[in-house]
Amino acid sequence: MQFTVLFNVALICVAEICGQSCLRKLHAEPEKFWLFLMAIAFYMCIFYMLLKSYGSTTMGSVNALWSGLSVLTIFTAGFLFFEEVVSLKQAVGAACIVIGVVLILS
Repeated sequence: MQFTVLFNVALICVAEICGQSCLRKLHAEPEKFWLFLMAIAFYMCIFYMLLKSYGSTTMGSVNALWSGLSVLTIFTAGFLFFEEVVSLKQAVGAACIVIGVVLILS
C-alpha cells in the first residue's frame, strides 16, 4: 500500500480526534458554539482527505484503515486527555484492531 494513502488516513485520524474533542468539550460547555463550527471544519478536512485517498487505492482499503485507526486514536485520546477508564476487554479489543490494521497493510 502506498505511503500517501497511509499518510492521508493518518491525517484523517488526527482531524477526527480534533473534531471529536471539540464535540466532547461542546457537550460540557454548550454555550461555546464555536466548538461546533470547529468540529464541522475538521470533518470537512476528513472529507477532502478521503477524496484524495480514493484516487490512490480502493474505497474498501481506505475505509478499513480509517475505521480501525480512527477507533484506536479516539480510544487513546479519551484515555489520555479525558481520563476515561479502559477495561481489560477494551484493551484486548484495541489489540485486535491493531492486528487487523497490520494485516490490511501487509
